[in-house]
Amino acid sequence: MKNVFTSGMILFLAMTTMVSCTQENVMLETTPQVKNQEVRFCFFESSIVPIGQDEESNLARTRADGSEKSLKDAKLYTDLQVCLIPKGDETTAGYTVRQENWDDKFGNVSLQVPAGEYTLVAVAAKTDLQQEERIEVKSRYEMTFANNIVRDMAYTLQDIKVESGSKAVTQNVSLKRAVSCFRLEATDPMPLTTKTQEITISGSCGTVFNPSTGFCKEKATITRSWTFNPKKYQKTYIIFTLYTLLTDNDVTDIHITTAGKDKEGKEGKAVKTVNFDNVHLVIGKKTTYTGPLYTYPTNNMSFTINQPEIPASGYDKKF
Repeated sequence: MKNVFTSGMILFLAMTTMVSCTQENVMLETTPQVKNQEVRFCFFESSIVPIGQDEESNLARTRADGSEKSLKDAKLYTDLQVCLIPKGDETTAGYTVRQENWDDKFGNVSLQVPAGEYTLVAVAAKTDLQQEERIEVKSRYEMTFANNIVRDMAYTLQDIKVESGSKAVTQNVSLKRAVSCFRLEATDPMPLTTKTQEITISGSCGTVFNPSTGFCKEKATITRSWTFNPKKYQKTYIIFTLYTLLTDNDVTDIHITTAGKDKEGKEGKAVKTVNFDNVHLVIGKKTTYTGPLYTYPTNNMSFTINQPEIPASGYDKKF
C-alpha cells in the first residue's frame, strides 16, 4: 500500500506494527467484495517543546542528533485523534482512531480502509482526559474543544492515496500548533476579598477550529474563570495562561478584560478590573503581559513594550 502525503508539518508519522487503539467511526460500510487496506501510523516526537520555549516552538523539528522520541514520551499532549476522510465527504470525520496517553502505545494507530483518496486530519491536544473533555474532529472543516475551552493543540491536514495491494511504507508527516497563547502574570498580591478571576478575550479569535484553513471557524468571545484561595497568592503571585484560536496567523485587535470578583457567578462584585486593548497574538507563539494586576491605576492605561522573557510572539508588555 502506497500513501501519498503532501508535506508541511512538524510531528512525524511513520508506519509501524499493529497497536491497541480505538477505531471509533468506520462510517463507510464495505461489501465482502471490497478488501480493506491496513493503514498504520506511528507518531514520534522530534524536539517539540512547550509553547514559547523556543523561537520555532510551533514546529516539531528533527533533532540535531537524529534521535526520535515517542509521542507518549514527549508528554506534551494527552489526546490524539486521527481521521481518514474519503474524498468528497464534506460532513463527517470518516474513519477515526482515538488514543489517550495512558495507553502504553500512545501515538501508534491503525486503520482499515478501502483503497481510495482521503484527507488525513490528525489532532493532538492536551486535555483533562475525561470523556466530556475530549477534542472532537467532526469533519475536515470543524474540530471542537469540550466546553469551548481551547487547549494547547497541534494538527495536520494532508491528502493521502491508499492503493490496493501495495505494501505499507513509512510515511513522514508533521503537525504544527494551531493555537496562540496569552499569559498574564501578576506582580502584586491578590486582594483577600478576591475569590474568583474572570478573563474575557474578544476580537479576531474563536473556539472552534477549521482544519482546512488552520484558523478558527468563526469569531467568538472567550471567557474563562477560576476560583481560588487568595491567601496563597500574597507572596507567590498568580499567573493565568489561556489558549485561543485566531482568524489569521498574526492579529493585533484582541481585547482582553480581567476582573477579580468577591463571589462566583453573576452575583460577584468586581474587586479590580483591568482592560488591555490591541493585544498582539500570533499562532504558535505566546504573548506575556506582566504587571501589578490588582493595584494598577484605572485611569492610566499606557503601556511600554517589554523584552520578551522567551522567544515568544515578541509582543509582551509590562503595565
